[in-house]
Amino acid sequence: MLARILAALFIVAGIGNVLGIVWTKPFLMPLLLFWAVTIMYSQRLTGAWRVWLVVALCFSWLGDLALMGTGHTWFLTGIGAFAVAQISYIVMFQGVPGINLVWAWKITLIPYLGFWVLLNFLITPGDLRIPVFIYSALLIGMAISALNCALRLQSPWRFLPAFGAASFVFSDTLIALKEFNGLPIFSSVIMATYLVGQTLIVTGIVLGQAPTGSTSRNR
Repeated sequence: MLARILAALFIVAGIGNVLGIVWTKPFLMPLLLFWAVTIMYSQRLTGAWRVWLVVALCFSWLGDLALMGTGHTWFLTGIGAFAVAQISYIVMFQGVPGINLVWAWKITLIPYLGFWVLLNFLITPGDLRIPVFIYSALLIGMAISALNCALRLQSPWRFLPAFGAASFVFSDTLIALKEFNGLPIFSSVIMATYLVGQTLIVTGIVLGQAPTGSTSRNR
């Protein structure tokens, strides 16, 4: 019951933020985190990946708060917080035991690396080139790690983190194009793709490791 309440609050807050209710933003990642912790506790999930999930969502929350500010200082602070979140997600995905999809089929690296090169070619961050270059590498690394662990998760959840990571990449790409290239991109689109990304990552990694048939404990 608690998990359903938290999920409902997260959905309401997320829709509100996408519709322009800015003050809901600080509540988004905490609600998603509390939902994840509730599920992990009820399903008795174990493993160091849980710690990294908590760290990733905490720093995502700090990044959200920083990006509510204006100016280069707040923007850099946001990039730094999300960089830690991406590193935490990478470690989390790598900590899930099992088969490595990407390392078995290395051809899957091509679209990810190609997009990273294209992205850094298209954007014009000026004196922020190095921080953006490093962050974008971590972001693409997170997306690759999400796909890499797909075969280690249970169906039907196994590809949700990969789809979520792709949505996260798309959202951050829109931010870069808006901030650095001046493209008229709606903030609602950025937030919608970001929230979809985070939701799919967290849902896939948590439910994808829950014991089969154990979802009844949450009722």
